[in-house]
Amino acid sequence: MVGFVGNGPVLTTAGESGVYTLAQTVEGFYPPTIPDLDNYVYEGATQSLDCSPPELSPEDLYITPDGLNIFFTGRSGDLIAKAPLSTAYDLTSAGTITTFSVSSQETAPTSLHFADNPNDTSTYGKKCYITGTSVDTVFEYNLTTAWDLSTASFTTGDSYNLTPDGFQNAQSLRFSRDGSKMFVLGPEAINQYQLSTPWQVNTAYPSGGVRTSRFSSVDYDGLAFSYDGKTGYLVSTTGDVMQQFHMGSAFNLIDVTNITEVTLDTNGNKAGVFISSDDTKFFIIEDASDLITRYSFG
Repeated sequence: MVGFVGNGPVLTTAGESGVYTLAQTVEGFYPPTIPDLDNYVYEGATQSLDCSPPELSPEDLYITPDGLNIFFTGRSGDLIAKAPLSTAYDLTSAGTITTFSVSSQETAPTSLHFADNPNDTSTYGKKCYITGTSVDTVFEYNLTTAWDLSTASFTTGDSYNLTPDGFQNAQSLRFSRDGSKMFVLGPEAINQYQLSTPWQVNTAYPSGGVRTSRFSSVDYDGLAFSYDGKTGYLVSTTGDVMQQFHMGSAFNLIDVTNITEVTLDTNGNKAGVFISSDDTKFFIIEDASDLITRYSFG
């Protein structure tokens, strides 16, 4: 289980205790930078993508590292949708949306992620993950062709049940770049998990976390990390708030500092957030307007 003392987490698991950190990051990261959130530029007037149809209550999005595919999910469609982009990160260049049903596993999906370590060709784009609020479980799908949902399949046992950890109502799911860590955002905390086998969720075990009250009093709905894993982001449907925080080492919630908060434009509830791999842009998915909109860091 994961406990907290003050603002810091204390880990206790069956037969294990201590705090786990990522000792080494994956080579090939972009140079560590701190994007300027304070002076963000809203580009949604010309850069947006309508999620409806097929999704009338979008919750989260994922964009491939090359910026040429955008995926989204939500509570109403019980599906993952994919829109190819002919120009990287250009939402106006979106092509035909295709979908993949996840209703056999989760009927209220809230988040998705893909294996995206470019140094691991066996998993890169070939594993997809979802979580949601109907069964409080992380499900893992295997794709025979990278990023192609039509080749996705689920095998019984390729999942991780969050409820024994006392975790309910998962809102966002993210992984470290090498797949050795998994992060699940809930109403009160971001839980951190170590994976004994990278990208294999049935090998996960709790390894710390942080209470969201450390950032603000609002409930957060979306979580994202910079490509180098040293900057994190949270968005909320309450007040259109976005938080930026920094970590001394990549994907290590034990070492959170320099928290910045901004209020974004008020187009609609901010349910999810994703950062471009070059850390120059961020994308917000809104469950009120059913739109994905683009912003640039200052």
